[in-house]
Amino acid sequence: MRSLSLSAEQEEFAATVTATVERFGGGMTTGGDRLWRELGDTGLLGLGTSDVGGDAIDLISGMRAAGAAGCQGPFLGAILGSRILPDLATAVVAGAVHVSLVADGVAAWAAGADAFVEVAGGGASLVEVVSARPFETLAREPWARVEVRPIERLTLAPPDLAVVQLARAAWIVGAGRAAIDRSAAHARNRRQFGRAIGDFQAVAHQLAEAAAEIGAAWDVVVVAAWRLELNADTRAADAAADAATRAGLIAAYASHQVHGALGFTLEAGLDRLSTGIRQMSLHPPSPAARTEAGPIMTGGRL
Repeated sequence: MRSLSLSAEQEEFAATVTATVERFGGGMTTGGDRLWRELGDTGLLGLGTSDVGGDAIDLISGMRAAGAAGCQGPFLGAILGSRILPDLATAVVAGAVHVSLVADGVAAWAAGADAFVEVAGGGASLVEVVSARPFETLAREPWARVEVRPIERLTLAPPDLAVVQLARAAWIVGAGRAAIDRSAAHARNRRQFGRAIGDFQAVAHQLAEAAAEIGAAWDVVVVAAWRLELNADTRAADAAADAATRAGLIAAYASHQVHGALGFTLEAGLDRLSTGIRQMSLHPPSPAARTEAGPIMTGGRL
């Protein structure tokens, strides 16, 4: 029976990713290309490929660490591009070439992208951008509405998309767990009516529920990664992305409830995690329309 725990080597790799992000202040929105190349040096952008080696379990360990650090960047473009762009793969893995993924006329991380890959109808194409209209995202990531022209049809196998979904799920779980940890610390230190707010059941139960959701989602992600590695079974990857999205949104909602207005300040450091969770859940190729994210959002949970 396979363990749901990471190995010592995978935990060490995750720590390396965390340290790399911390040196550059959080992500490409702050650290820029230098951070991206450093992440390429760790191997994170190409795990599971012939350029780097490793497998899906290694990848989710690193992506969870990136999420916990709130590290933003075109991760999903790199992970897919390293698998389906043979002429650019080595440069993508090294962080020297940025890949923007396009779906439904929206390109993620469009500004500064060196290659655009459109994913639609179960297939993928290398495309040229004919026109682009940048727009501001909640997480301050450079996205754009685009019109594209196909250049080349690419070979896209089910495992390629499965790995992308696992990477997305692991990032969201990491960010959700970090948000809960920040909120638990805040609840221990913030006092109202002469006692820590974490002593109130309404606060404690909300965080406990969110922590349980995140823990369960991580287990689903690990199981899906093992199924992909052992049996080339891709079916669980979408379920992992769905579970992570739901858990991440619950964690973000609970965390902002505990922090109150303070959660939107730079001091709290929560905003980058919560907005990143939502942005990653919508990143092409996105499963968000098939998840429970819609009811959570429209039901006032976030």
